[in-house]
Amino acid sequence: MGAGSAILAHDNAFNKWVAGDGARYFSSEEDCGAQLDLLLQSDAPLEEMRMRNVQRFRQNFTWEKVLMEYEQLLLSWLPESGRHTVANEVENYLAVRKQ
Repeated sequence: MGAGSAILAHDNAFNKWVAGDGARYFSSEEDCGAQLDLLLQSDAPLEEMRMRNVQRFRQNFTWEKVLMEYEQLLLSWLPESGRHTVANEVENYLAVRKQ
């Protein structure tokens, strides 16, 4: 997605959650072939898919965003006394990394 590729994916909940409306989906071999035939008829749908995939990647799947969400999840499970220490360590790590 981040590379701007068009996506043709199996029709399942995980793929739809990841790719959203920037992909085309298939549920059988015949359906996959039909989707490929449609996509290969014109560059316009492929360009639209590429644009949507890059946009979705930037909104939802950059390392910064993903790691921030993991951090928030992990911090939510820490007792209150440990949260301050971990937050300080993360801030120190990020400050050193920027230098």
